[in-house]
Amino acid sequence: MSYAQALAIVSEGLRRGTRRHRSIALGVAAQFEFTLRQIDVIGEWERIDELKELPSVAIVSHDQVWRPGLRLNRSQTARSISPLLRMRPGAVFDVTAYPLFMLALQAVPAAERTGPLVVDEEGVPLRRRNYQNLYRDVANAAGVPRTVWNMFARHGAVRNRCGEPPFAPLPRSKRCRCRL
Repeated sequence: MSYAQALAIVSEGLRRGTRRHRSIALGVAAQFEFTLRQIDVIGEWERIDELKELPSVAIVSHDQVWRPGLRLNRSQTARSISPLLRMRPGAVFDVTAYPLFMLALQAVPAAERTGPLVVDEEGVPLRRRNYQNLYRDVANAAGVPRTVWNMFARHGAVRNRCGEPPFAPLPRSKRCRCRL
């Protein structure tokens, strides 16, 4: 995915204006600019293990609990996001340094800037398949080819930073040596 394609998807999601379409814009912007995996952005629904006690703030739906992805918290400054990441624990992103993400975030009403980043109209975190279907719908409307999948957002950002064309295959011997 190139920056132009990510921008087209974000712009189309914001143009549509619903909460779930803004979520697609936020999700793609976060994946692209923070170089995060989809699961780290949207979270994951898991079956409830009856042997484990759930925290009081857990989001539960249809006998499943949401394992957090990115969250917006009122206690955080407007400048940073502290995601719960499997690969990069303790990471903090200064969102003002990411123009695509800021574009999407500014379209979110202040009252909705709390809780999970990627949600449906009721504020419930989207399930993976719903997110993927919405992404494809928005990407198609934005003119992004069907060959550009959502998972390419993270890889496209790395390639853009390394100066590689977004669709050229990287040889195994060539490693990206840029700092993320």
